[in-house]
Amino acid sequence: MNENDGKQIGTRIKSVRVSKGMTMEEFGGQLSPKASKGTISKWENGRYLPNNDRLKQIAEIGNVSINYLLEGKYTLKDIHIMPEEEKIKLFQQGSAFFDTSSDDYLLMMVERFSNEIKDDQIKKNLAISLDSLVEIKNGNIPKEHLDSELKDISEWFKELPYKVSKL
Repeated sequence: MNENDGKQIGTRIKSVRVSKGMTMEEFGGQLSPKASKGTISKWENGRYLPNNDRLKQIAEIGNVSINYLLEGKYTLKDIHIMPEEEKIKLFQQGSAFFDTSSDDYLLMMVERFSNEIKDDQIKKNLAISLDSLVEIKNGNIPKEHLDSELKDISEWFKELPYKVSKL
């Protein structure tokens, strides 16, 4: 990490403290173990960085992501602190999704996901499950089969993160 990175991280830590209306002493008192005003000052000036435990605590206090604190990159958790121009850019980039029906949006998201997955069995199961969901939505599944169909889909989706993580 270069000196400029430390200063930028310090600026973001200070913004968390200031957004909560806390003095350095109050902010340090919120941490466990407590941090002195001098320690907070060194963090905010970029001379030192808090350890991982304290970074997590600072992120919790500010309701921001650690990614934001360290890199200045926003996640969904940080949308409430995102500058207005960043929000506008985000919504403009996503405007294609807002102009489509929910079915089209779902299909686009599935296509994106499917393009990333190389395992044909996962793709096949995903297609079958989504087809079943569409059939359920359209009322084409007889009521006596509905519980069974939903159970099968649910079971497959529960296993999906594990299967994808193994790829």
